[in-house]
Amino acid sequence: NNLINSLANVFIKNEKEILDGSYDVPLMDHSELKPLAKQIIKISAAKIYNSPSVVEIEMAGFEVIKGLLQIYTDAINAGISGEASYYHSKIVQQLPDECFTKDRTKDEKLYLRLLKVTSYVASMTDAQAIKKYRQLKGIELPGNN
Repeated sequence: NNLINSLANVFIKNEKEILDGSYDVPLMDHSELKPLAKQIIKISAAKIYNSPSVVEIEMAGFEVIKGLLQIYTDAINAGISGEASYYHSKIVQQLPDECFTKDRTKDEKLYLRLLKVTSYVASMTDAQAIKKYRQLKGIELPGNN
């Protein structure tokens, strides 16, 4: 609460500059509680963000995101290159409309295909991404929770 109030005071003191875009330093830099905030960040990093259970979850998340991106981009790009397998066509078939042009064709530009697939994966909640990854990897069947 004290930290929030301190930052609110800094904001109020510099409101004009903030609103006109000329204030370009973090509010915390002008707070009398900056040393306390640094201490909180240091303790949080050591005890929370780098705890073994958090790191394990984070590493699993990296694997899920990497896996989804790999599966989807391989499939959508294989269709463009003419190397699409039956598996690729089934993956592409279940992608949402936002991954395609208006008539549900694949974008000719690689950048747009990657952007759309990345946006789709980024829009998933953690639970959705894990569920989809498990289904695509054959670890879990749809409808079997």
